[in-house]
Formats: sequence, C-alpha cells, structure tokens
Amino acid sequence: MTVMKFKRNKAQLTENLGSREEWKGWWESYGSYRLRPGNHLWLCGGDEVHVHSIDGVNESLIEPVVEGAQSLLDDAGMVFRAIDKGYNADLDCFIKSWMEHSKIDTYIGDEINDRRQESGNTHADIVLMPFHLYQGKSCPTWAWGAGCHVQGCAFIYLPGDRQEDRNRDFIRKVAKHETWHLLTGPEHTHVYGVEGYDDVPDCITLPGCSTMDICEKCMDALKSYWKSLEANMGKKYFR
Repeated sequence: MTVMKFKRNKAQLTENLGSREEWKGWWESYGSYRLRPGNHLWLCGGDEVHVHSIDGVNESLIEPVVEGAQSLLDDAGMVFRAIDKGYNADLDCFIKSWMEHSKIDTYIGDEINDRRQESGNTHADIVLMPFHLYQGKSCPTWAWGAGCHVQGCAFIYLPGDRQEDRNRDFIRKVAKHETWHLLTGPEHTHVYGVEGYDDVPDCITLPGCSTMDICEKCMDALKSYWKSLEANMGKKYFR
C-alpha cells in the first residue's frame, strides 16, 4: 500500500512501493498537491533557469553549472533552458544585506522568490557563491550546494580552493544534482524501494554521486511529476 503524507507544505512517502505504476502515481499526486493555493509555482509562466554569480566567484565557473543544469533538462526532454546571466550585482547586494541584518537560514530562498515574483519574473535561479550560505547552521560545511523546488532557488557553494580548475567536472555534477532538487523537491529517491526497478550503484540524484547519469526510477519520478503539472496547468513543459 502507498502511504502519502502531506505536512507543512511537504509531501513524503512513508512506505516502499509495490510497482512502477504506484511510484509514478505518487509523483502525479505530488504534482496536484503542489498546485494548492499558496504554494510557489515559479515556472508557471516561464521556461528559464538563470545562473548567476556574486562577488568572490570566478565567473568562468558559471559555464559548468549551466552545462550541468541543462544536462538534466535535456535528459528529461524539457523545454526549459539554463542561461548564463553572469555577475548579478543586485542579488549580490541583497544576499550581503541579508547576511548582515538577518538570521541566515533556508528562508532566504523565499525572499529571493518573493522579490522575483514582485518584479513579474517567472524563472528559477541558481546562484554561485564563495561561502556556505547557511553558515553551518542548516548546511554542513562539506556540502557543495542546496536546491529547493518550492523556492525556485539553488545555491552552489564555492569557497576557497573549490574554484580551482580541477573541480570543474565535479561542479558540473553538483549543478545537475541540485537541479534535480530544483525540479522535484528535497527527496533523495534512492531511499525508497520500488519493485520493478533495478538497483543502481550510482545516480546523479544520490548525494556524492560520481556520475552524470540519472536512473530510470528517478527519471520516471521527474517526468510523472511535471506531466501532472503540465496537465493541470495547460502549459507545455516537454518538447
């Protein structure tokens, strides 16, 4: 039996599933859940993921982040485009002001989303920054990034020697992994057993993944979720 729990704006699976159809059906229901009034729908009117840097980040590192994000979008056959927007002075000032005057936690993504909506923009954002945004409070210092579907924001953490050229391939993987969270939510789907799918040793959705590949189970989750949004919104998300 599938148990679906909706609590505090978050849906969770609480048991393993018995079939591929059950798995896809859960993600379709998740799409309907996201359409409830009050939930952020940052891509209702847009089809772009903007990739920015702030002060202290080598702008050339935007390229592997764009490539990583676009890789997942292309794998899924989605219409969205990841776009290099370069250094963003406005976002840089806002983040620095937030850090100086506010308690740093994940809600900064809500603020960025609110500012985006107030200006009439309907895109997602990926921001490269030279520090860990949450200062170790809710983000461990070993983390390379964080992504949130509800907020429509992802962050790539590049302090110190992480910006060296030798890390470009890994940054590309991090960007693809965080784009998964940007598109689907907080789940690492390997924790759920689903009959009918082969176990895989590695997948881009796994923490610390070593591949750029996405497994069939995770791809089915992503597509089922967005096809549900597509059907409910009357908007085309797939090519």
